Amino acid sequence: MIIVSGLLSFTLAKQRAVFYLRNNEPLRSMPIYHGLYVSLWSTLLPIFLIILLLFFKDSYLNYLVIPFLSEETIDLGIDEILYVKSFLINNISSLSTLISSGFISEGDANLLVEKYQETRVISFSSLVLLSIILSFVSYKNLSVRYDARRRVERILKFIFFVFSTIAVLTTVGIIFSLIFETLRFFSQVGFFDFVFGTHWSPQTAIREDQVGSSGSFGAIPLFTGTLLITAVAMSIAAPLGLYSA
Repeated sequence: MIIVSGLLSFTLAKQRAVFYLRNNEPLRSMPIYHGLYVSLWSTLLPIFLIILLLFFKDSYLNYLVIPFLSEETIDLGIDEILYVKSFLINNISSLSTLISSGFISEGDANLLVEKYQETRVISFSSLVLLSIILSFVSYKNLSVRYDARRRVERILKFIFFVFSTIAVLTTVGIIFSLIFETLRFFSQVGFFDFVFGTHWSPQTAIREDQVGSSGSFGAIPLFTGTLLITAVAMSIAAPLGLYSA
């Protein structure tokens, strides 16, 4: 519905701008920018809210399901609680499955599904209403002398800035993660033992009584195997790529 609202807003705003042109009224921006301006306003914020809802969906479902856990389930321990909770969340939209499972009574199952469906309807209706309101407000702002092109460019620049910031922060996070894991690795394995080691068997025990309590971390067989796989792959991929080109 959000996409439909955006397409409809784009069409109406563009047609309005075309109508101005047919009446010999000079536009400051091309009709397509009028359509894009209204369309972006009607879709961007609802899409952002949808992403937020998806991000907090698991937390909300946990909050919704926990009150319906029976005392018998709680007495069985944490493993059983997690299993039942996961089952209820995965089948929260299927009333028959919840009732047949035996984890929840028929009355509680009806109430749980009803609350879940009510939340979905409210969320969906709110997003559609927000999209319509934003479309109406942005549509009313348009006029013959309205600089829609500059506004669209500003919105797109902001979107690109957000995505580039996320990409940079993700890259920085990956770099720091690699540095941290490298320091952690070499705090347990000697640097020269790794570089000049000839045996690779990274089998370490989690418990003291577990078999394979020590591991060998030699880089030479690791790099040799990697180079061998690369050579085999390239010996097949390179001729096929050249002949197919």
